[in-house]
Amino acid sequence: MRKTFWLLAGLLIALSSWEAAAQQNVLLNFRTGTTSTAQVSSANPLPVTGTITSSGTVSGTGTAGTAATGVLTVQGIASMTPVQVSQATASNLNATIIGAGAAGTANAGVVTVQGIAAMTPVLTTLSGTNNIATVTTLTGITNTVVTQELGASFTNITTNTDTNIKGSAGTLVGFSVNTVGTTSTVKLYNDADGTCSTGLIGTFTTTAQTYVQIPAAATTGICAQTAGAAAADITVYFR
Repeated sequence: MRKTFWLLAGLLIALSSWEAAAQQNVLLNFRTGTTSTAQVSSANPLPVTGTITSSGTVSGTGTAGTAATGVLTVQGIASMTPVQVSQATASNLNATIIGAGAAGTANAGVVTVQGIAAMTPVLTTLSGTNNIATVTTLTGITNTVVTQELGASFTNITTNTDTNIKGSAGTLVGFSVNTVGTTSTVKLYNDADGTCSTGLIGTFTTTAQTYVQIPAAATTGICAQTAGAAAADITVYFR
């Protein structure tokens, strides 16, 4: 009986010792460098180095922007094909574009270009063939447009004489030299009596075939005085 008791007691003590040993914590240290050691913890994990044997090899952690021999290449569905990247949308770019637009036609999606303040002109620098010569002052510019109407009346002159073209107010359109003269001229006057003595509009040579446009308002009338060694054949146009 006594032997059985001591046998049971020894067995209980052995089981207690084994259970206590199974629940013991293990502290793991690793060496960094040649002499110093560090204890493994969540803040100080155990480093693992070596080569992963698979389809790729990774060595070290690498550095952003610097090539590393262990960095794996990224390819598309076939060897060395580009990787598909989704293009950014207009909303991601914080821009709104509506339609393709057309040259010379306003479009709701076109962004306006303005100067330093709202609706001020944009400064443009001209250079090369678009350069403008230096301009000091521009004054007295008006929006006058000279028009030439069709269907003017005309008078043909073939001799050296004073010719009453129009005996009342009208418009001198111009004249043509049909046959040249010798040292010949024509003087046009704002004059209605046919004497060609007052209101000189201008003196013109008639020694070359030409047409001269003279959009002059004749407030009194129109008179033509031809002269020269040999008379020219001219036609005066008026309204």
